Amino acid sequence: MIWLLLASIIWAYSFGVIGNILAGVPAPLVAGVRLALATLVFLPFLRNLSSRDTAIAMAIGAVQFGFMYIFYNASFAYMPSHHVALLTVFTPLYVALACCAMRCRQVTFTVWLAVALAVLGAGLMVWSPDDDIKSAWHGFWLVQASNLCFAIGQLAYRGWTMKTGQPPADHTIMGWLYIGGLLAVCPWAAVSLFAGPVVISTKQWLALVYLGLIASGFSFFLWNYGARRTTPGMLAVCNNLKIPFAASVSLLVFKEYESTSLVHFVVGAVLLIGAMVLAHFGMGGEQAVTPDAPEKPAAARRKT
Repeated sequence: MIWLLLASIIWAYSFGVIGNILAGVPAPLVAGVRLALATLVFLPFLRNLSSRDTAIAMAIGAVQFGFMYIFYNASFAYMPSHHVALLTVFTPLYVALACCAMRCRQVTFTVWLAVALAVLGAGLMVWSPDDDIKSAWHGFWLVQASNLCFAIGQLAYRGWTMKTGQPPADHTIMGWLYIGGLLAVCPWAAVSLFAGPVVISTKQWLALVYLGLIASGFSFFLWNYGARRTTPGMLAVCNNLKIPFAASVSLLVFKEYESTSLVHFVVGAVLLIGAMVLAHFGMGGEQAVTPDAPEKPAAARRKT
């Protein structure tokens, strides 16, 4: 879980950077630059895969990174960054629903309870009575589309890498995911470039470099690396770890809004911790598979 926590802390700054420093830069162009830089980071480690596995990896990247970024970056045109952070609170629900669709064996009542606590807890930690989310329905639906893409992508990556007897090292296949994501956003990025001149300041370029190399390249690697080393229930809950961090950064660094009450924050933190405890101790069945502990074939499992 440490990898998911580290990625969440890094992502906390992304919301404020996009919503404030990159305001005015076309959303598809932001997505394209981020994924192009992330691709460059992992290009030297790229591993040759079969045609089928290459297509699967690129398709996963197109959904988890490409389409997710298109919706996510576009939402900042309709609401401030702390609202975007707040509305990602539903991602654990989408992870659980996607897990049901993919027939994961661990989606029990305990998992659903943990997901509900994670949604409620993260929402309480960052909610303020001054927030007027109802005035930005376009942004709301864009964030939900982004949440759904990210949920499907991380579970698809986890399932795909765990199907092989010896899962490949994550850093050798992440490049294919970034390439898939980049190809998905390229048409939209090209349209935004041809729509008119785009002026990007030095400060905005530095922000794009940070987002591309660190928040996208390094952090998505950490997230997918951790995703296949934990259970689906814990993975769902951990999707909300970034919310209190992101809202705090929006408040303290970018001065966007007044803080939620201390009572809400404490109660929300207790609920989020409770969700993680439930997710960790309340599930059995399928275990995370790592390169050091490959999943046993079905025949071998019957003998043990």
